[in-house]
Amino acid sequence: MTLEGLQHALQSLRENLIQADADIVSLLLARIAAWKVSHETPDELDQMLERVLGHSWFSSDKLHFQVYELVLLFRSQITALGGMTMNERLVIFDLMERWDRSPEHERDALYAKLLARR
Repeated sequence: MTLEGLQHALQSLRENLIQADADIVSLLLARIAAWKVSHETPDELDQMLERVLGHSWFSSDKLHFQVYELVLLFRSQITALGGMTMNERLVIFDLMERWDRSPEHERDALYAKLLARR
């Protein structure tokens, strides 16, 4: 699952939730959006998602498991990062558009963000 896929799945799930649960999902989505424009690495994104889920209480265990399962599907991409090309990383983390509009010095920052070598 890509980061965009995770965002889409969380947005779809959020549409049918009670407000308290929707607020938690909205927090996850906001943190993901903030990560995309930050200099934080995928490992830091993973830690942040885990922290939010670990300190949030959904109205049911079933819903918590649903959200956690989505995060786990995405997490498998983070663990596979070492075997990916830069283009694969840009696609998985939904940063291709940022790459395309970035000057060279910003591209260096994206290499660092995605833990890639030039």
